Amino acid sequence: MSQVNYLIELFKKYDGYIHDDLYTKYNKDSGWGFFAKKQLKQEETLIKVPFILTINAKDFLDFLDGKKIEYPHIDFLNAYIKTLPSIEFYKEHHPCFCDPLEKDLMIQIVEKNSFLKKILLNHLKHFEHLNNNEQFVFVTFLTRSTTNKNNEKVLMPILDIINFHYHGKKYLVDDKSVSIANNQLMEKDEEICCEYTSDMDPIEFFITWGFFPEEYKSFNIPNQSLFVEGLNNNNVNFNFIKKDNRYYFNEDLIFKKQEIPKNINNFLKIFPGNQTQKVILGIMDSCEKSINEDLTNKVLLEKKYSNTIINFCKCVKLYIENIRLYKLLLTL
Repeated sequence: MSQVNYLIELFKKYDGYIHDDLYTKYNKDSGWGFFAKKQLKQEETLIKVPFILTINAKDFLDFLDGKKIEYPHIDFLNAYIKTLPSIEFYKEHHPCFCDPLEKDLMIQIVEKNSFLKKILLNHLKHFEHLNNNEQFVFVTFLTRSTTNKNNEKVLMPILDIINFHYHGKKYLVDDKSVSIANNQLMEKDEEICCEYTSDMDPIEFFITWGFFPEEYKSFNIPNQSLFVEGLNNNNVNFNFIKKDNRYYFNEDLIFKKQEIPKNINNFLKIFPGNQTQKVILGIMDSCEKSINEDLTNKVLLEKKYSNTIINFCKCVKLYIENIRLYKLLLTL
């Protein structure tokens, strides 16, 4: 019996739920996944993890360090850990483990994009000061955790087997569990896939999860990254906050799934109507120019770098492609 199937047995024993008409299968490229044995109706719960089986970062680290923890089923936790990617796997795939030269290349590529540079540096600088177990916990939680009812990051055994798809299902969180349901008819042998997020841009996605999402049409202008000077209070709405003499737009603008964000007008309505398109296209031009595309292309062409930095550069290219896509949609 595989480690995953043994974990599933324990999961059911300890009141976890898996739909009877699901089966597991291993793929050398995507790893384990859940698939439908037959056609499944819409709105059926597929997998449900009781919160009692989830694991917070402190308990996880303490357990790895050999300390006693208050977790109800240690045999289940031991079995779960055996199904996780190894530290060696993360070293080959996650940007936190890149060598200093490649880390410097990533920083140079996003140098002029303050938001992406800040995220990247925060991860890398924090990571440098961790021991081996702490590094493993940090990257495991980056790539496999969700937020519970108390706004705490937790690992969710069994659910984290589910692979990503941009148009996949979403996790559902209530007072007692985290689950995934069938939001549309599922065909026989179809894989359950989850939309981990569609709000991040491809670069932030890679910095977090450590893989290149091939179909990913999102672009994000984060809150308080847009500001306007020289306005008076009568021209500004509640969507802005004032810092010094600048008014900062206090909402994310998330372009995703080939749709323009509805709240874009909350920002643009402070400008004359005949200028709004020029304003937003100018902002998106600035986002595009904040990325060092020449260095990105150079890295991809030289073919002497690790797969991790290559995938990072692919995400950079996708980031630029997404900006150009939404610029085109804005002009239609």
